[in-house]
This record gives sequence, C-alpha cells and structure tokens, in this order.
Amino acid sequence: MATISDVAKKANVSKATVSRVLNGVPVREENRQKVLSAIRALDYQPNAQARSLTLGRTDVVGVLVPDMDGPFYGAILEGCQQALWSHGLYMIVRSTHHVKGSEPNLVKLLWEKRVDGLIIFTPREIKEKPMQALVKDLVTNNFPLVVADGELDSLSISGVWIDNFEGAYKATRHLIDLNHPNIGILLGPEDSPESKLRLNGYKRALKDHHLPVNPNLVAIAGDYRSESAEKVLPQLVKAGATAIFACSDELAYGVMESCKKQGIKIPQDLSLIGYDDVPFARLLTPKLTTVAQPLTQLGQVAAGKIARMINGTEREITQITLPTKLVVRETSSVYHG
Repeated sequence: MATISDVAKKANVSKATVSRVLNGVPVREENRQKVLSAIRALDYQPNAQARSLTLGRTDVVGVLVPDMDGPFYGAILEGCQQALWSHGLYMIVRSTHHVKGSEPNLVKLLWEKRVDGLIIFTPREIKEKPMQALVKDLVTNNFPLVVADGELDSLSISGVWIDNFEGAYKATRHLIDLNHPNIGILLGPEDSPESKLRLNGYKRALKDHHLPVNPNLVAIAGDYRSESAEKVLPQLVKAGATAIFACSDELAYGVMESCKKQGIKIPQDLSLIGYDDVPFARLLTPKLTTVAQPLTQLGQVAAGKIARMINGTEREITQITLPTKLVVRETSSVYHG
C-alpha cells in the first residue's frame, strides 16, 4: 500500500507539500497537480478516519439531485466528481426521486452525516417555507452551501445557473429564422424555475420578431418524460404548430416517436428543437437539433465553489451564470408553407 512518502517521491515534492494538498492548504498549482497525479498513479488512500479526527472534517460533500436516471444528472455528477477529486474531496449523492416535500429531510440527513458542504441540484422546492427555514439555519451556521438553478431571492447563498432564458430565446429565434409562423413550446414542470425562464425566453423572441404569442401553442407536459410529450402533442398539432421547441431532449424524443405513429415527418412536416444535448440527441434519426447545456461544467463549477469554501480559500458569495449553445442538426428546416 502506497504511503505519503511514496507520493512525495513520485511527485518530487516534500512530504509537507503532500500533506498540505491532502488537507486543502493552498500550495503552488503546479505542485498541487503533481501531487494529485501521483496520488492517482499510486492509488494512494489517505487514512480518512485519522484526518477527520485531526481536522474536524470528513472530506465528504453531500450532493442532492432529483433523480439519478439517464444522462442528464449523470453528466452533472461526473463534473462534480472531477472537481471534488481534484481538491481531495468525495461525495455522497442522494435523490429526491421528484417526491415533493422530500428535499428538507434529505438535506437534514446529509447535514447530520456531517458532510463538509452541500450542493443542491433540486431547485423547485428552494422557495418553500420548510427549505427557506432550513437554508437559513445552514447559512447561520456558516455551512458551505451551493444551489444550482434555484430561485434564491434574498437568500445569501452561492449559486450557479445555466442561462435558460438565453437558451430558449436562441431556440425560438432559430425557428423564426427558418420562417416558421406557428412555433409551439412544450414545457416540463410548470412551476419550476427553468420552465418559467424558458417560457419567457420563447415569448421574448416572438415579441422581438413581431409574432403573436398563441396560448394554444404553449403546452405543459408536467415533467420531462417522453411519454408525457406524447400525451400533449395533439394540442400543438391541433393548434397548427409548424415547429415545436421541446424543453428537454427526452420530450423531443417523445414528440418524434408520436409523430412516427401519426405519419408526421420531421422535419418535412414539423420542425423540432430539443434542450440539453444529451448523448442520444446525435444518435436519433433524424439527428436532433437542440440547445446544449454545459452540464458537466455546471457540476464542475458548483463543486469547485464548494471545495474552495470548505478549504477556506473563498468565502464570498458568488452567483455564476453559464451560457448555452444552439446545436443545429437535422430536425429543423425552412418552412415553405
């Protein structure tokens, strides 16, 4: 089994430098990377129990997500793991399974397990009274906390967002540029922060290009499952949609499957844009035009922030917004009337 001396020898640094890296004490970035590389190469496992007793830390970060199925949160969690590992930290992941009211109990559970910090990727309940009270307790106790895509209002919490308004604006404008007169939007959960922002981005794009907002072209799936898209697609077809902006790639997939059953050809009869750019988007036939969210980067930025808070190198509250990117593939084309 590798020792701290073996790590120091392989990294060509002193044992004191290795100890500083393991304990989260700032060192020159070049030396930190050399130490982390040596740790990985030697599969060095520090004595976590001894370090916890010495430092009063567990070196574990709690991460809360709505679910762990599919590629969406998988990409985010991969980004978290990469960033935490580079700081010598680990993570415990818990899922709410989209059960309303479960978030406060899971946060308490992680807190009681003495995690050193917490990242919340379940923004829908952050404005509910139980979560507001719990978050205030965490802040009062100076507990490291980062919220992703949540509506923070007046709460003094660090947050990371993806620019959902901008992403929806780009998607809608792309369809407008393709001369589509009737652009529908297929939303996920109606009350979620990202749905509100994407709906606003969609409406603003229409308004900026002097197109009316037809309420019959706004459909609510209620979640991001493909089956839900199939249930509400008839509303958009009946309203005369020539193009649909689906607010997740899975919803877009549901639209594609339903259109196949109805003999509607994409993009000849109906143009379609998704949202997320998960790996299967480029594997569909036709390949899905979509808005790429920087999911791995979201995880990296949130985890990097929490790590610096835990290590004491960054105490100020920061709020970071990450941009989206329109990825044009095969499901969107010019409307000829």
